[in-house]
Amino acid sequence: MDKDCFVRKFRFNQSFHLIGAEDFLKALVNSPVVQARLPFLQHVGTSSGLSYKQISCEVLNLSYFDFLEELDIINGATGMIRGAPDEWVDEMQLGNKLRLAMLWEDDDNYCDLQEDKY
Repeated sequence: MDKDCFVRKFRFNQSFHLIGAEDFLKALVNSPVVQARLPFLQHVGTSSGLSYKQISCEVLNLSYFDFLEELDIINGATGMIRGAPDEWVDEMQLGNKLRLAMLWEDDDNYCDLQEDKY
């Protein structure tokens, strides 16, 4: 997991306001400093359009994720994400049930996870 996960901190000299968030994110993603430090952005090039979705911040405990056990995406006894045969979508390797459910349209749980409540 260490080779796939990393943390980067940036200082960005623009203030963030919900109105104008798309412009803020586009400037951040197009910054040469940010692109140099985030390898997955180097292949994107200059972004002319960017969209985002504001998510709810109302969940205050981990019981929210109990539905993943009901969908058989995680093992209820251990809490571990269940493995699955590899599938490739847009050059991304989907090797567990959570990734498949979130990104592979042919997965049985894909439609469930697209609902607004999740």
